[in-house]
Amino acid sequence: MYQIIRKYFNSQYFVYITILLLSTLPFFHTIFFSFSPLDDAVLILGRMQWLQNYNNIHSILTEPLYAGIGNYYYRPILILTFMLDAITGNGSPISFHISNVCYHVISSLLVFEVLKKLNLSRVVSLLGTLFFVLHPVNISAISWIPGRNDTLLTIFILASFLQWIKFVNSGDNKYLLLHLLLYLIALLTKENAIVLPVISTIYYYLISPRHSKSQIIKILIIWSFITISWLITRSAILSNPQSIDVQSFSQIILDLMIIFCLSVGKLIFPLNQAIAPNLLDINPVYHILITITFGLVLWIMGIKNKRFALFGCLWALGFALLPELWVTLFNIGYSYEHRLYLPLIGFIIFISQVKIPGRFSQSPGSILFITIILITAFGVKSIFRSLAYKNYRNFSISLVEESPSMPFAHKFRGDVLYHFQKFDEAEIYYNRSLEMSPYQADVYFYRGSINQLTGKDSLAIIDFNTALEIDPSYHPAYFSLGAIFAIMENQYEAIQLISNAISLCNTDPKYFFERGNQYMKTKEYDLAAADFTESILLDPTFTAAYHNRSVCKYALGDYDGSLFDLLEVENLGGEVVISLLDSIKYKLHIH
Repeated sequence: MYQIIRKYFNSQYFVYITILLLSTLPFFHTIFFSFSPLDDAVLILGRMQWLQNYNNIHSILTEPLYAGIGNYYYRPILILTFMLDAITGNGSPISFHISNVCYHVISSLLVFEVLKKLNLSRVVSLLGTLFFVLHPVNISAISWIPGRNDTLLTIFILASFLQWIKFVNSGDNKYLLLHLLLYLIALLTKENAIVLPVISTIYYYLISPRHSKSQIIKILIIWSFITISWLITRSAILSNPQSIDVQSFSQIILDLMIIFCLSVGKLIFPLNQAIAPNLLDINPVYHILITITFGLVLWIMGIKNKRFALFGCLWALGFALLPELWVTLFNIGYSYEHRLYLPLIGFIIFISQVKIPGRFSQSPGSILFITIILITAFGVKSIFRSLAYKNYRNFSISLVEESPSMPFAHKFRGDVLYHFQKFDEAEIYYNRSLEMSPYQADVYFYRGSINQLTGKDSLAIIDFNTALEIDPSYHPAYFSLGAIFAIMENQYEAIQLISNAISLCNTDPKYFFERGNQYMKTKEYDLAAADFTESILLDPTFTAAYHNRSVCKYALGDYDGSLFDLLEVENLGGEVVISLLDSIKYKLHIH
């Protein structure tokens, strides 16, 4: 039986078809998932129309990832892929999720090629690839749209590293040029690509049979030039990031050690998974015990090729270090599992060098059977784990259950309940979020909106004002305050507040429309008409703005303009007030 399986494993077509099927079919259902409440809003949903405009490619190449914490990141390749999905899928989440699965397929095929190039047998290379394909820690990179950044990084790192191996083996400069080009693209994808020259140098001296000191010095100069050029460009674009407090050195070291054990534990036995893993909600004892046990087993079993094992270990540590150091250095509090996507490859290289005990090595069929059972279990776990990312409801529930100490988890759950108009439940979660972190302008705003919708205007005013105290640039709070004063028939206060919102955000048609309505009530029809015109410029299908501008023009004696606007309402499918139309026709002597 083992010989038959081995024969199939050695078939090139069987190998690639197996990788293709197992990296696609278990995750096919994810293409029907919706967007998530975590990062999708700022990266995709909040600027969908912007992403659908090719003219914004220049902005993608010259601007940070997004405002706020995103000012620390320059990742144009990620946003370019979002633009491609937004255009081809017309804003549907399906196109984004299809791309996520496709990137995982490409990564998986490249993993197999790299393992082969490292002289692992075809059987070991395939089993290692399937271990990677179905490992549950990769789920967030596949099922969560923004998680693709690590999948994209892996594609460019592996492709670049393959060209490096070809260059080292052949000396052909075309492979070196491809390696360098792909390294540059990897840098534009995610910051920890900067580790690739180090890993490539380690491979050169640790594994490659060909060594040339003068050659590696020349290449180091080229790597340095590319890296420094990227750092200068990145620094110029990220000119004004927000400040973040740095933890003490001892706390950084302690957190790094715990995160290391958490990572190793999840790579071996992926339990206690979370959408937003954090040190407050995960008991590290289990993972520490797993890590210690794993170390003892390795010490007892031994290593076949220490050079390859060391290379795999350094690969895993190297690509995991920067993102985890970022988390611990600034006490950000959570370490996403998709960051293990690329380090997992180094872990696979490492465990491929573990010696098999004598009696088991005489029975390769048993080893193969156990490995397939383990991979199958991983696949089943991955399928069920992916459901946490299915929609807003699943996502927010999982966040609260897995990370109850994180304020944003309760905030997201409140947002989902708010969306479904379950205001009482939403308010409970907003209150919990504010208890943990009282300086959240958006949470105060949404709690204020609940109070406003439920007729508690006095409480709403307090919440909106608190939001503005925390963030004076939070324009939705100004607008909502203006809406409350408008209902209270305090038009001048309403106009001032809405004007404050417009000064901070002049791209929202409803802001101009509502201020125009207040100007109508104060009979300042010229100012009202001007605001309705701004609304129409921002949204040419805004029928209510056309209608109200028609009323203003009528009051100002511009009957032709009034008739034009009313007819435009009719053309757009809006409701025309017959009495107004009749009055206009009477003034124009139209029968």
